[in-house]
Amino acid sequence: MKIKKILIIVAASLAIIIALGYGSLKYLEYKITNKISHAELVNTNFNYTLPFEYVNNWILVRAILQGSSKNVPFFFDTGAQTVILDTLLNEIGEKNYETILSNSKTNNPGTAFNNEILSIKEIRIGELCFKDVGALSARNSSWEMLNCVSPFGIIGCNMIENHYTHINYETKQLRITDDIKNIPSPEQYRWINFEPLKTQNSPLITAQINDSISIKLLFDTGNSGGVLIRSKKLYNSLKNTKSNRITKIYKTHGLKIRGESNDIFCALKYIAPKFSIGGFSATNFPIIIEDSDQEEKEYYGLIGNKYLEHFLVTLDFKEQRIGLIQKMEIKPAPASFGIGIKAEENKLVVSSIREELYSKGSGIIPGNEIISINGVKTSDLTKTDYCAIYTGRHELIKPTDTVLDIQIKTNSKVMSYKLKR
Repeated sequence: MKIKKILIIVAASLAIIIALGYGSLKYLEYKITNKISHAELVNTNFNYTLPFEYVNNWILVRAILQGSSKNVPFFFDTGAQTVILDTLLNEIGEKNYETILSNSKTNNPGTAFNNEILSIKEIRIGELCFKDVGALSARNSSWEMLNCVSPFGIIGCNMIENHYTHINYETKQLRITDDIKNIPSPEQYRWINFEPLKTQNSPLITAQINDSISIKLLFDTGNSGGVLIRSKKLYNSLKNTKSNRITKIYKTHGLKIRGESNDIFCALKYIAPKFSIGGFSATNFPIIIEDSDQEEKEYYGLIGNKYLEHFLVTLDFKEQRIGLIQKMEIKPAPASFGIGIKAEENKLVVSSIREELYSKGSGIIPGNEIISINGVKTSDLTKTDYCAIYTGRHELIKPTDTVLDIQIKTNSKVMSYKLKR
């Protein structure tokens, strides 16, 4: 009996310890979640107009962190948390931010992000003042060509959700206010309800392809592309379809800041007869569909600025809705040369290739280095030139070009090609 009593006491003690440990763990998780999603907006009764830079389909807003006098550009990104890069953190100093969680031993060198959660004491955007802003830290050394756009960071959803935001791509202005009545022509908007992402309040909207396929997309102002879908099911349903609307392409990841591999993978460029969101429809609309195992996630892709720039956009996180007024017709993309080109720090590479070129034994594969384009030798380009190409400020290929003279290094040989649109 005595042994039995001892065993019961031990078991009860272990149960209490485990319960306390689980409770402490859940409390720590709750505290960290609250910290990273926090951003206290100090202002009240405000209605500000802020200019933004629109660089190769990225929205950049300028902000000042406490500890620095520099007003520097940040990505304005509804699809991400706030991110601060290490060079800016080093400048403001540790007294101007608090480290909530840090585990440098498990930092993955394949990503740009540290295993670190911060609370930034103060961030100012124009006359707006945010206090105790939750943020992730990241390394400039792994930020790749994004350093050419903003080497400082991201204004994320945890800041944007604190106010109504009106985006005018044509005038390159944001209207930021705490009263929806200050938004221009609110009665003209079509409002689309969204559901917030579980890990943060980034908006998820439903789109329709050909009125028969519904798909959930991340409404992502931090993405410079159009519509990208990652779905093995949709990919498999279309890949063997004989249609001039479908082009199979081989590609690599454009960015690897989250540890993406260098592997070549398949995707489809699908010219959808109809693509719709919230009652707005576009015909002959290009969609990239990647072969992916992302079916179990909350969403299957994203919709970025290349599509959104055709609208006036109002973000209303309070009512969980997005307002749209169409300003421009969404026109089909011009014909391409069958390959995608990507600027890296000191070279140009093939980022994608159409199946016909790939399968004809051209020798071109994604990742091949480009030696020259239309007589311009890449060896003559500077780091500044590569940044200008990446940000769209330097045109190697003009819209009027009908033939592309290109030299590509394949299997240690330099091969010359003439590609037609």
